[in-house]
This record gives sequence, structure tokens and C-alpha cells, in this order.
Amino acid sequence: MKVILIFEDENEAEVEEEARLNMSGRGRGTRGTNDLMERMAQILEAMVHNQGRELAEYRGLYAFTRHDSPRFEGGFNPEGAQKWVADVEKIFNVMGCHEENKVAYATYLLCGEVEDWWRNQKAREFLELKQGSMIVEEYAAKFQELMKYWPHYQLGDGEEDLCAQFEHGLRPNIRAAVSVFQLTDLPTLISKSRIF
Repeated sequence: MKVILIFEDENEAEVEEEARLNMSGRGRGTRGTNDLMERMAQILEAMVHNQGRELAEYRGLYAFTRHDSPRFEGGFNPEGAQKWVADVEKIFNVMGCHEENKVAYATYLLCGEVEDWWRNQKAREFLELKQGSMIVEEYAAKFQELMKYWPHYQLGDGEEDLCAQFEHGLRPNIRAAVSVFQLTDLPTLISKSRIF
């Protein structure tokens, strides 16, 4: 039987070589074998520990949907809606879902008329978005998050309209400063807005 291990640093490669020598009878003897086994155990523990940390950090949509997440279709059903929310919250708790992912994961489960309602709400939020007390970075991030719900963005033909919408939501002093450039490229408009 041949065991192949892939190591990320030189110490681990040395352990592999030492193991090969010991298995062929040319190593350091019993003491060397014990040292080798102890080192291999440490490496395996480190690998298991790192794998656990990696799994805790990654909680993707795949992990969420593996929990047989219930779909929600809407309609007039207050008890059904409350049960759906409770079921989804239970799944969030079990998987240790991060707050920033909860809305995206829950909306993935919406279908039918409630999905249409959600999209319309987000489109309205996009059209009513104003910079207010946000810095330009925050406003731009929120704008870009919501613009995917705007039908013109989905068709890919509304760059000029996106710029007009972004400008419209800026604070008046910033809007006045950037409007003289008559920009029709959103990344450039956002960049110029940061200056003011």
C-alpha cells in the first residue's frame, strides 16, 4: 500500500521523506519512528483544525439549501408566513449564518407572487435612494446593490439612465459639482463624486 501526502511546507516534506526511509528499514530506528509518528500526528491535527476553521468561515447558499429550506409563495396566509420565517431562522441558527447573508438566502426561497413583490419593493427602494448622511462610498455600494432590481439594468441598455439616477440621489452640493461633467459611465461618475 502506498500513501501519498501533499505538504505545504518543507518540514512536512521532511517528515514524508523520513517516513519513507523508516518504512524501507533505512531510518533512525525505533526512536526515529516514534518521533516521526508524533510529528505526523501533529500535522494531521493541524490539518483537521484548519479544515474546521475553513468550514466555519464558508457558509454558502449550497450549505443553506442542504437544510431542505422551505419555499415561500406568498398569498394571504399569516400563519404560513410566520411558520416560514421561524423555519428559516431555525436553519440560520443551525448553520451559524452570518447576518450579511440572511436576506440574500431568505429571498432565494421566495417564489411566485411574493418574489415579484420583493423585486418591486427593491426596485422602488432603488428609485427612491438618496445619499443623505451616507458618504459617497456607502451610497455607491447601496446603489450598486439595488440597481440589479431595476429592469433597465437587467436589459443592459441603461448606463446613461443609471448615471442620471445616481446623480439624482447625490447630496445637492456634490450633484452640482459632478453634473457639469455630464458623465455617462457609472464607475467614472462614482469616482468623480468621491472627490467632492
